[in-house]
Amino acid sequence: MVRIADIEELLQRYAKDGDLEKADALYLLCTTDFEEAKETLKARYGRSEALNYVISDLLKITGIDLSYTYIMHIEDSCKGLEDIVRNFFKQLCLDMVIEYAKRYLNNLSRSAREILYIISIIYPEQVSVNELSKFYKIIFQRDIAKNELEKALVELRKCYIIQDSHLKLPPYIEELFSEIKYVIPKVEIKISWLENI
Repeated sequence: MVRIADIEELLQRYAKDGDLEKADALYLLCTTDFEEAKETLKARYGRSEALNYVISDLLKITGIDLSYTYIMHIEDSCKGLEDIVRNFFKQLCLDMVIEYAKRYLNNLSRSAREILYIISIIYPEQVSVNELSKFYKIIFQRDIAKNELEKALVELRKCYIIQDSHLKLPPYIEELFSEIKYVIPKVEIKISWLENI
């Protein structure tokens, strides 16, 4: 059985070593499915081998192979593993995440910045691709092509803004937004009324 202390100890070790890639792999492994975790790691680091290291470390500590088992609860807690990992990751790795994200934010495409703006104003825990497309058309007065939107979403995945293809936002999104305001476009919406209505 996985104990809270096991997860905290592993995340602390990765954070102390400055190994964001492994900490991120552990976080993703426990908050999304294996394939999504793999794709997000590839978007962020160009590879997904950190998953294998994390699974091996967890196997040594707990005897449980997380590549085949998703643990819903852990010992001495009624909280799900996902909640615990989200909290520990935010607490231990936020500074590293912000520093990493800032390295790539300046190179975001215009479309990615515009999508980032939409996410920053609707601020959901999760948003659908259809909703994003609709908001995009309303705000920017044009349709966004499917491939352009997909490319923008991969860029935002790389920068820790979204964590999977379901567009789930991470638990530290507020803190991240407060640090990256400079890359979000300023949008002015003008309202004019028809006279003689």
